[in-house]
Amino acid sequence: MPDVQPITIGYNPEFAPFGFEDNGSAHGLVIERVSTAFERAGIPFVFAPIKLPEMIATLDAGRVDALAGIASVLERRGTLAFSKPIVMTGGAWFKLKGGAWPDDSDLQKPHAPPWCVVTPATGPLIDSIRQRFPHVRLETCEDYDTALHYVIDGGADVAALNWHVGRVLCDKVFPDLFVQLNAACLAFPLAIATKAGDPFNLLHRLNVHILDEWSGENWF
Repeated sequence: MPDVQPITIGYNPEFAPFGFEDNGSAHGLVIERVSTAFERAGIPFVFAPIKLPEMIATLDAGRVDALAGIASVLERRGTLAFSKPIVMTGGAWFKLKGGAWPDDSDLQKPHAPPWCVVTPATGPLIDSIRQRFPHVRLETCEDYDTALHYVIDGGADVAALNWHVGRVLCDKVFPDLFVQLNAACLAFPLAIATKAGDPFNLLHRLNVHILDEWSGENWF
């Protein structure tokens, strides 16, 4: 029988605790769960690291066949197909210690000057922030590290980041500098994504091996 070409799965290597690279190998909770689903489905696979700004474009260009640990949000469902959730997560505000920031109900009201939020341009939080907090001034940047430096330099009041990943990064790179304020209204699942239409017919084969309890765990 001819060899079966493995599915190439792109992942963000700077997305701990969900995905990260160590000694040239992929690790993290999402990596473990995606691996379990592929192995149980009998689908050969390899992981390929991709930086956050390039993930969706790399899938679109056909350089990978699927993405692991990407946010399954409404605005992406026209161009991507998603598996069942791998894990539930969401967004949080990261402000400097001692910095001012209102609660979410006050944030929905006009304020002069407007509160300013920065978030990665390819991340999943932009539309939710615009819809839920229309009076906020929203800036975008390349990645998590850039967003946090933007706040440090005074360009924004907070960075809007994934609450788990942002916390790990702050603890590692900016210890005792930031305070994390969870925004429960910005919750979303992480999933496996393919191009719209699922051209490799992966998702229905994987979904039977993605446990329902994975999305029910309280990670926040």
